[in-house]
Amino acid sequence: MKGVADLQSLIQRKEAPNFNKDNDYSNKYSCDIIDTGDILYITHIYLEVRVKPNDLTRYRLEEVHIIPQMYSYKFEESSTNKPWIKHPVCYIANDTINMFIGEDMENIVSNHVYIDYIMLPDLFVDKLFETGDTTFILSDTMCEELINLAIIFACRTVGDPRISTEMQTKSLES
Repeated sequence: MKGVADLQSLIQRKEAPNFNKDNDYSNKYSCDIIDTGDILYITHIYLEVRVKPNDLTRYRLEEVHIIPQMYSYKFEESSTNKPWIKHPVCYIANDTINMFIGEDMENIVSNHVYIDYIMLPDLFVDKLFETGDTTFILSDTMCEELINLAIIFACRTVGDPRISTEMQTKSLES
């Protein structure tokens, strides 16, 4: 619970721009993800739909299920595949949300997609300490965890029986 409470200030919602119908498949839509530099993890994607087909004043948010891209062929409508999609699904590729919508929802879809995400927090490391052109291939959070472990190993002798207990509790504190 503490971890969730700590993240509350980092959870944001943005509207995704450029929502449009894809020309490849009749049930496929796409939109862009803006400012991917401040997104750490995408938690939910919502599609705004009308409550009733003719009612242009009342809308609700329909959650879009995020699937791996390798399963997207199951939802692509073609001459040989007519999928029944109860809830919209999507996959994310190249900073684009590719969404598949069921035939019964096409007449109630508005042009708004919302993304709930965990914002990338400010980094602890000052940019003045960067070293040349060396690129570290892991994420900043993984780097911080490695630094925490290195500090634990440096401060304690490896033969100390408390080192294993301290390493297990350190992951809870990070």
